[in-house]
Amino acid sequence: MKNLIAIGVFFLTVSSFAQNGPKWSTPVMDIPYGTELDSSVSLKIDKGFLFADLIKESNDTRIFFHKDIQSLSKVRIVNNQTNELIAKGRGSYFFGSARFEFADGETIKIQRKKNPNGYEIIGPYGVLFKVENQGIGYAKTYSDQELLIQAFYVFDRIKETQTPTEEYNQFYSYPYTSRY
Repeated sequence: MKNLIAIGVFFLTVSSFAQNGPKWSTPVMDIPYGTELDSSVSLKIDKGFLFADLIKESNDTRIFFHKDIQSLSKVRIVNNQTNELIAKGRGSYFFGSARFEFADGETIKIQRKKNPNGYEIIGPYGVLFKVENQGIGYAKTYSDQELLIQAFYVFDRIKETQTPTEEYNQFYSYPYTSRY
């Protein structure tokens, strides 16, 4: 009888721990958008610069390069909760066909205008993203879609100018070894 009670308590304890869902997360850099008073928008970038999560109120979107190929045509913006594609990049800056195509059918054409110490990304309503004196400058957005595009360019600029930390390289890269 005592053994039966002990076994029952053991199984109840194990089952209570087994039902707790795992909560894994990757280390990220948090970049607040806007002023300190209005920080409802946040961009969380993976320390290996593989993806960025834009969190705005209850919306959580992921921005990344498909197969980690850094080309405008490989840009993907995905809803994190439903895994639905929100937008993808198309075209190239060289031929003037650079654009973002959204799932609802809207297309936003963009241009890249180079300066000696930076560049500007110009959308349909003006400047979407600006690099001036090698730093990110102010640019106003008028819609949620323009905010997504601007968040991509912030992620892209940080990916261009930074390198992964030594901690990331130590844990997430494997040395190539060969017997031959």
